[in-house]
Amino acid sequence: SSWTRVVNGVASNETMYATRKNVEDAMNWIDTQDTNNWFLWVGFNAAHTALHKPPNYMHSYDYLSGTSTDISTNSRPYFEAMIEAMDFQINRLVSHVDTNNTTIIFLGDNGTDSNVIQRPYDIAGRAKGSLYEGGTHVPFLIYGADVVNGGRTNDSVVHCADIFATILELAGGTMPTIGGEDSRSLVPIVKDQAFHPADGCILMETDILFGGTTSGRSIRDGQYKLIRIEGSSDLLFDMVADPREANNLLSGSLSGEEQTAYDNLTNKLADAINTPYIHDAYMDGDGDFNVEIGWFHHEGLSLYRTDNLLSSDGTIVAGQEYENNGGHALVLRDPSPPSSNAYYRVTTP
Repeated sequence: SSWTRVVNGVASNETMYATRKNVEDAMNWIDTQDTNNWFLWVGFNAAHTALHKPPNYMHSYDYLSGTSTDISTNSRPYFEAMIEAMDFQINRLVSHVDTNNTTIIFLGDNGTDSNVIQRPYDIAGRAKGSLYEGGTHVPFLIYGADVVNGGRTNDSVVHCADIFATILELAGGTMPTIGGEDSRSLVPIVKDQAFHPADGCILMETDILFGGTTSGRSIRDGQYKLIRIEGSSDLLFDMVADPREANNLLSGSLSGEEQTAYDNLTNKLADAINTPYIHDAYMDGDGDFNVEIGWFHHEGLSLYRTDNLLSSDGTIVAGQEYENNGGHALVLRDPSPPSSNAYYRVTTP
């Protein structure tokens, strides 16, 4: 209830509870749209640390004292109160729009913090920040005008990146050929039609494992999931027979089907690893353009530049410099970027 709010680059102190203010801003913006078709993205910072007690009228946990001692020793109900407060505000937002003409997508951004996670994901090291289901499996709901035969569930393996293609198709557009390869439209699911993605695998990755000291990646299809943590042995789970990831299949002998699945996921993961993961891009104080790569498992990466965003071509940056940033990232640097706009790509020759 006391935070810095930034609007168009202008900062001011805000005392309205942040979850409520998110919705107030959203409703005010919707009211300015008149008859325009519109798209609105609302990002809540709840529920999140620091845990606290929201205003009482938004939740049913009035009895909580709200003291720092109680929060530290009795964390879970404060987390639940924050979730209820968010639900309360989302209800206000949903009630403010015509759901006969509006489609609403709700998505969690990551697993629950280990301090407040509940069964069946309350196993040490398997919450937020991990590659287990407790860290990567999140709520995902679609409701409103575009949904056919509502009230359904669908157990297809989908990814948050699929939202991009989904929203564009619902709006009458399509993903670009370059830059849209990793997003698959979920409109067939929304329309209660057969969903047959070209590649049924999804990829998850993190560089904050074990307090940020280790990186890892996970890849899964409709049945099997492979987890690979740097410096550790692979883990393979049958997510249909073992959705809680209790039995690592690689600890014993694999059946023919399991071996085929492992080989397939291993190959697909290798393909993904050979695609550089761009961690950051920025101009430094010397006027150089820098690209920081968080994942690089082979040598030969180079920085290419073009003035055409849609072009797959590009000229290798002359005089580019390389820097190994503490062993955690590779930095490619253009020491003479053009004064006009330019587009960069990191790739192998």
